[in-house]
Amino acid sequence: MNAERIGCFALVVIMAAVISLSVVAQDAAMDGTQHDSLVATLCHMSGQLRLIRPLATYAILSPIRSDQRMYAQYIVNILEGSQGKDYVSLPVPPELVKIMKAWGISPGDPGLIEGASMLEERIGSIPPDSPLRPSKDRLTYAVKNIAYLLDSALEEARASFRARNIESASEHMRISYACAFSALGTAGEGISPGSVIDLLVLLRGSALCREQQ
Repeated sequence: MNAERIGCFALVVIMAAVISLSVVAQDAAMDGTQHDSLVATLCHMSGQLRLIRPLATYAILSPIRSDQRMYAQYIVNILEGSQGKDYVSLPVPPELVKIMKAWGISPGDPGLIEGASMLEERIGSIPPDSPLRPSKDRLTYAVKNIAYLLDSALEEARASFRARNIESASEHMRISYACAFSALGTAGEGISPGSVIDLLVLLRGSALCREQQ
């Protein structure tokens, strides 16, 4: 009888260990999926932010007010996405098509601000005891900072579009450019905390997000 009890007890322990290992494996797989999803979203946002830089530069340097408005509208479209209240469908110039294709971006993609919301939602769903590193709090801080900068970039792009003269429009666009550049961040020493590249480095993704083929 004792031998039978010991055998049953051993069987229960083995089954519990198997179930525990299975749960751990599932949790690890979930974290891997979460990680890949976060990195993919960040890389897409990185491409969109890199697209804003030449557009903002064109707007700042343009001597023609109508061109400034057009470039500002492109930036609003990238920030808001096709579902944004200020979105206006525009033809894409050939020089931008190449950049968009390189980064896997299309006009119907979610906007940067929606991308930040997606990041916040996915990070919010990570269990408190998740082994994902860095900490959930660190990720949450970075996403909030990115979201703030994107909102500021959008407000300045709108202000540039509404401006009555070239000088005022350029000034607003400089601020929009600065906010977008800060949201993207830089690689290497002096990396910008609370930026897209900062998050990519923290998640051990490619800081430069190699162009998609």
